[in-house]
Amino acid sequence: SKYAIMNNFKILIIEKSNLFGGIWNSALNTTELQTHKKYYQYDDFPMPSNYPIHPNKLQILKYLENVINLYKLDNYVKYNHKMINSIFTNGSYNCEILNIITNKIITIKSKYLIICNGYYNLPKYINTDNFSNKIIHIKNINHYNLYIFKNKNVCIIGNGASSCDLLKEMNDLPNKLYIIYKHDKFFIKKLVCNISTAFILNKY
Repeated sequence: SKYAIMNNFKILIIEKSNLFGGIWNSALNTTELQTHKKYYQYDDFPMPSNYPIHPNKLQILKYLENVINLYKLDNYVKYNHKMINSIFTNGSYNCEILNIITNKIITIKSKYLIICNGYYNLPKYINTDNFSNKIIHIKNINHYNLYIFKNKNVCIIGNGASSCDLLKEMNDLPNKLYIIYKHDKFFIKKLVCNISTAFILNKY
């Protein structure tokens, strides 16, 4: 969006949520980056020097807010709107956009259409028809006090980043944990002798 504005494109950003930040909003407040912050920041807008090497959710959201304010991106956003259809005809896209609040549909025409909704934007669910106990999807975990798991048997499905964030917070609760996963995962410390392992585990 920033580069489109800088190159004098007229843009419109359609955002289904009522605020920015994507899945960071459904994470626990204690969730941290699992890579060094320099791999997550924008090239022309470094994260604050007082941020830790692995910033948490609230710090990331504040950083994104500062970027949005700097480039006045909110002026181009329609929050609580959802793209429901687009048809390419005569060299442009006819896009149908639903206002989630009013349930009204508006139509806009655009020469370009860029989809930026993330690879994992749709949560995965499993068949739980025969399971009568409580089921909580990870995207809703921030709505709960984790003490609901105290003295309980808890089965966690998957060993990805979200599972790791949850396990870190549940580690001190007296409960019995079961983890079901398809593939092994190997863990190393974020810091070794106070040096970030991101310097050796990176995109190269």
